This record gives sequence, structure tokens and C-alpha cells, in this order.
Amino acid sequence: MRLIRAGLLAVIVLLAVFRLPAIADGPRVLILPFDTHAGVDISRTRKTVMEILASSLGESGAQIAGLDIVKDLVLEKGAANFTENDAFDIAARAHADFAVLGSITRLGNTTDVDWRVVNVESKEAVAFYYASAASEAALPAVITKKAAEAYEGMTAALKVMP
Repeated sequence: MRLIRAGLLAVIVLLAVFRLPAIADGPRVLILPFDTHAGVDISRTRKTVMEILASSLGESGAQIAGLDIVKDLVLEKGAANFTENDAFDIAARAHADFAVLGSITRLGNTTDVDWRVVNVESKEAVAFYYASAASEAALPAVITKKAAEAYEGMTAALKVMP
């Protein structure tokens, strides 16, 4: 359990470090630590995936929100996994427009990452994303491309929100 909390804390700290200045009217996005499924420790892979996702969204113009709230939940309350209801609660407190929840699965050398972008106001999924790579080295390019698609989907959804 300590290893899980330490890994989650590292992800949160790195997301805070890697977030970039955003365009003022870009979407506010909460990224929760992804669940992991593997026979071995893949916390380093989770950290890498989340850094790339946050960095790519930030470079596109998204504002990464709620890091302090998630950090508090991991450190003080020992939270290791986050549900969609947790996402709505945290996103509302962070004034986020969207929440990103996902998981990372490793089977052999193949790493699969799937995530969904949820509109906090309507509580509906805006989009689902899936990336797979035969090696960890190939994962960054795939995640970066999917993050750009996610940003475009979020900005389009914001335009139609009342």
C-alpha cells in the first residue's frame, strides 16, 4: 500500500511540475492517477503516461486542475484508486470542465492504455481513447497523438455547452 501511495504521489508531483501555462479560455482538465493492471510493478510506466498526457494537453492549451486536491487524497486519506463519482466530486471542487480517468495494462511487452474524458457538468463521457504499444519506448508518440485528439474533443464540447 505504501508503494502504491508513493507512486501516486510521484505522479501527482510530476503532473504539477510538467503542467504548462495554458490559454485562459482552454478547458480545465482534472487528470486522475490511472489504475494499473500487470503482474509486475508498472508505476514508472503510469508516471510516464500521465506526464505525457498532462504535458500534451497543457501544450495544446488545457489547464490541468485539481492536483492539490488529489495530492491531499493520496497523502492524507491513502486513496489509491478513483471512481467516476470521485472524479465528479474532485472536478467540481477544482472547477474543472472535464475529468480524465483511465487504466494501464501490461501483458508481456505490450502496454495498453485506455482512458475516457468525462464532461463534469453533464456527467457523460465525451470520448474514449485507446493506445497500445509493443514496447514502452513506442508509447510516448501514441499517447501524444491521442492527447491532441482529446484536447480537440474537449474544446469542441465546450463550444456547445450552454
